[in-house]
Amino acid sequence: MPPPNDWYGIDIMSESAKRRGRRGPRSEKQKEAAKVRFQNRKLAYPEKVKSAQQKYHHKYEHGELYEEKLKRIELQGGRCANPGCRTTDPGAKGWHTDHDHVSGKIRGELCGACNIALGLLKDDEFKAEGLASYLRQHK
Repeated sequence: MPPPNDWYGIDIMSESAKRRGRRGPRSEKQKEAAKVRFQNRKLAYPEKVKSAQQKYHHKYEHGELYEEKLKRIELQGGRCANPGCRTTDPGAKGWHTDHDHVSGKIRGELCGACNIALGLLKDDEFKAEGLASYLRQHK
């Protein structure tokens, strides 16, 4: 027997489910129609959809609003957080939110190249210092 519509005094049925008159998952036809609507929306409003996806992704990945990222970029002067780089060009995919993979603490916004380099070094300070020393030796 399905649970009652009013569970602990909270209406658990969504408005769209009420309109459909059922609780179960959507049919394949309804799922396909939703995909088509989304694709049409992407074609009609590409910047709006991209912006919404960026905001959702940032909130999901970093647990903060996208506006916080924009404030951080502004505080950095629109430049890469790496003091050795400081470019104003974020790269093809935009600014990358750098964070400590252990604590999750956000460190700053990096350009694409610095983000890739840091990822390849696996945030290892010893490797980064070693490479810097190596480059100085072989000038």
